Amino acid sequence: MINFWGAYIREVWTHRLKGVSRVALFGAGEHSSWLLDVVRPSGGATVVALIDDDAEKIREVKGLPVVLPESLAKLEVEAVVISSDANELALFNRAREVFPGVRIVRLYDNLPPGPYDKQGQLPNGIDTLVGPHEAVNLDTVVSLALESETKREIIRTLESLEPDPYVARMLDGYRRALNRFGDRWKYIDLWSVLFAYATLTSPKRYLEIGTRRGHSLALVCAGCIAAGHSELDVVSCDLWIANYAGTENPGPDFVADQMKRVGYDRPIRFVSGSTRDTLSELFSSPGETFDLITVDGDHSRDGARADLDQVATRITLGGMVAFDDINHPQHQYLGEVWNAVMPFHEGFETYVNPRNHTGIAIAIRYQ
Repeated sequence: MINFWGAYIREVWTHRLKGVSRVALFGAGEHSSWLLDVVRPSGGATVVALIDDDAEKIREVKGLPVVLPESLAKLEVEAVVISSDANELALFNRAREVFPGVRIVRLYDNLPPGPYDKQGQLPNGIDTLVGPHEAVNLDTVVSLALESETKREIIRTLESLEPDPYVARMLDGYRRALNRFGDRWKYIDLWSVLFAYATLTSPKRYLEIGTRRGHSLALVCAGCIAAGHSELDVVSCDLWIANYAGTENPGPDFVADQMKRVGYDRPIRFVSGSTRDTLSELFSSPGETFDLITVDGDHSRDGARADLDQVATRITLGGMVAFDDINHPQHQYLGEVWNAVMPFHEGFETYVNPRNHTGIAIAIRYQ
């Protein structure tokens, strides 16, 4: 019988630690001894030490030193790997608290709860894992977002809204590009990825941070309706700052009326205030998750990072987070924010395009 666990862990280790040279294991029990035997021959990231609260008792495992959590900085590692198949989630949560700013890697987070029989048998419930037909992948979303027909749908949707200078300028650019390049035109921005994702997946719950006049929200609603799905629940967060970005910002009643113009008339939950305060309340329940989240609100470095870091833990399997303006002339550090946050959240495939307009980054949770 082929040993499933050895092959599986080597594959996960190689994939999740690609480009990483030095790591530490969090946990110095029997699992770590087994794990070292499995991954050492495969090359790649090298384990330089183990971290455990009982370091003074254990001292070493397989020739490697065991150190206390407070000694992590001295190890100069690029990531900490959770080494447990029985208490992985608890160790992961503790690691995020004890090692802030450090990349934390899990090995079993896409499997049914352990512990597992390491003698080669498959884990119970593995046949229930998400298959390729059940969750959209990144390439599919990006492909549809790039299509010229998607831009034509965007034009039709936004033409139905009350006009404003920003939309008029953007749609003029869309039309001129379509006239010049036709179906060969490939262009991607926040609007196109949101419409593409909504059309493909019909999300049930959408969180939008930064709604303003409702342009992006209208495209999500229109995409769902085009796919025959009208049961979308929306949570909209905004400060409703007057004359934001040089255009009027009338508020929630105006946005609700705009959505009716595209055929969406369900109640919208409007959350007014800074996300530094409102997100903690919104996420007070561990089960508060969303299929689609847009982060386009606080454009300060710290504010955007806090928003992105919080929402990344609330995306459902197959769900997408979109992060706008990564190459905006006034906020070019937002690209650095994306690169500083998303690698610390395992289980996402990401796409970044800094060239078109002000830049867009998206991530889809695959496990």
